Amino acid sequence: MDIKLGLPATSIFWTHNNEERTSAIERWHRVAFILAGIFSLVSLAVSVHLIRQHQKHWSKPRIQRKIVGILWMVPIYAITSWLSLRFKDAAVYLDMFRDCYEGYVIYLFLALMIAYLGNGNEYKVHDILNAIDEPLAHPYPMNLVLDPIPLDASFLRRCKFGVMQFVAIKPIMTLFAAFLESQRLYEKGEFRFDRGYAYVSFVQNVSISWAFYDLVLFYIALKSSLKPFDPVPKFLAIKAVLFLSFWQGVLLAALAQFGIIDQIGNWTVENVSTGVQNWLICFEMSLCAFAHIYAFPYQPFVRKPSVFQFSADGLRSGLLNDNLAVHDAINDFNQVAPGRVLLPSSFRPGNPTIVHYSNVSNERERQEEGVDAAALEVPKQQGWLERDTELHTTGFVPISFPDRVSHPKNSANNESQQSEMDGKYEKLGWTM
Repeated sequence: MDIKLGLPATSIFWTHNNEERTSAIERWHRVAFILAGIFSLVSLAVSVHLIRQHQKHWSKPRIQRKIVGILWMVPIYAITSWLSLRFKDAAVYLDMFRDCYEGYVIYLFLALMIAYLGNGNEYKVHDILNAIDEPLAHPYPMNLVLDPIPLDASFLRRCKFGVMQFVAIKPIMTLFAAFLESQRLYEKGEFRFDRGYAYVSFVQNVSISWAFYDLVLFYIALKSSLKPFDPVPKFLAIKAVLFLSFWQGVLLAALAQFGIIDQIGNWTVENVSTGVQNWLICFEMSLCAFAHIYAFPYQPFVRKPSVFQFSADGLRSGLLNDNLAVHDAINDFNQVAPGRVLLPSSFRPGNPTIVHYSNVSNERERQEEGVDAAALEVPKQQGWLERDTELHTTGFVPISFPDRVSHPKNSANNESQQSEMDGKYEKLGWTM
């Protein structure tokens, strides 16, 4: 006799009729898919709103493009996980694509901390490190076998290399896993010597442990300098996503290995294990999206109203760079890459932004208006200027100036200012 309690999940376990069992599974899958879609939609809406607020108040691009790249992690994880529930046979490949972004987010976190410390200028971070007299001792128990690390530019390069190796290894191992999967030799969740899952997981765990260890060293060395930027909530917001996605996957794989997770209908054990993980990620991303509002607020980047005309569009550097800090990542990779391994860069020198401040009479008024006095000085170095905020990487580039400089007010004054500036440029050997 059939026992029905009116719940789809209950009928799966109590009915003996194959048609009712199949129908119950389909209903249960439909409900789970709709709920996961709602969670994904919430996380997408919250994250995109926060991203748009950062881009609306695009006052410090060198810092904010790293933040925006981190914020995109939640929509990427939520959408790919939701699609994996719909296309279960493609779930392995979608999950691989999702996990590739994991390594890049770890890099973005380190790059963000460097940008915070130097206000976009990495050489200021070198100065901070050089001011620390004592070398950095490794945390216990690594200090028993490793010597202290000198705190200089080489330390920063070491931290970058530790993170960048994971950025490189993660997609390489993902492609290797995809190849094994196409040959039916991967078997996600199967810890067998004749399958690739165990080996790929081992290499990735060693790589990510190395990356996180260098992040810990970076934090220990610069803890006091990083304190004003609240790095711990930011790190936890990122770590929560990575921790939940990875370790709950390992736990579900272990449950499947011990037979606790079983096949349901035409969903294999691997499908069920992957589906449960993806549903949980959809739910968790809706929580992480709200956590990011606290960890990565846009309010500190909102400029005070002033007599100056500010447009965020003038600080744009391209869709990919503004959203993912691609050019910064390429530059950092080329700095730490061994040998002659270099990635092609689309770097082109850009035009520095020249700010007129005729309406601000003295230093105090400039400070009240929120204008950086250093940014208003005419560069003293002949033919070179530190990269402005809208450019792609750190370093120095040749100056190129626009044909004319305009000011929203007092056009008559603009002409006299233009002539004065032209004279200064000609003395320095610059041409307009």
